[in-house]
Amino acid sequence: MLPCARRAFEKLARRIVSNGHRVAVYACSATTSYGGQAARIRGVPMGDLILDVQPFASESDYDRMIDYFRLADESQLRAMGVDRHRIPAREEWLARLLPDLERPAPQKQTYYLIWRRDGMPVGHSSANQIVYQEQAFVHLHLWCASQRRGGMGQRFFELSLRMFISQLRLRRVISEPYAENRAPNRVLEHAGFRLARRYRTTPGLINFEQEVNRWELDVTAD
Repeated sequence: MLPCARRAFEKLARRIVSNGHRVAVYACSATTSYGGQAARIRGVPMGDLILDVQPFASESDYDRMIDYFRLADESQLRAMGVDRHRIPAREEWLARLLPDLERPAPQKQTYYLIWRRDGMPVGHSSANQIVYQEQAFVHLHLWCASQRRGGMGQRFFELSLRMFISQLRLRRVISEPYAENRAPNRVLEHAGFRLARRYRTTPGLINFEQEVNRWELDVTAD
């Protein structure tokens, strides 16, 4: 791990430990379907809950993510800044994403993490526009609205951030959520990101043109 990534990893660990939680990080076998050396964060207590974060490992993980978008109603999509007409067909989306299961970290175009609460999938985080050992854009989604209070999304995202930094060896992490979607903007602020600017763009494949807030985390900063 690069020294800068290690510092950020330790900084986030201190934040979690200071809140009375311990984190265990396990190396996965190089022969897993994920491909290459991976990491998994598991057994993180949050009250009576146990949280796990690990890379997508199979097509079924991607299917759950795709269902989250394709089965959402119009108000949910609008809140996320998503245009239903821009969502690819399942087969097309899988064809774009599945090759990253086998690519080593320096060659990945996307990097998806599944969030599990007490063993059940409840959300995901992803990185794209990856420049290995430099920067990536990250996204966060807790699938069920009833679970978006109480800090669980915050905890999941901070664990995911540790993995993005360590596995992709990032020096900078960027996120550009829909400016009108308060939840991810709040999570990013609490995770230590700096608000760089607000501007209008079409931030992704499935988004409509919108105002976004650009949040940045400089991993090399003290």
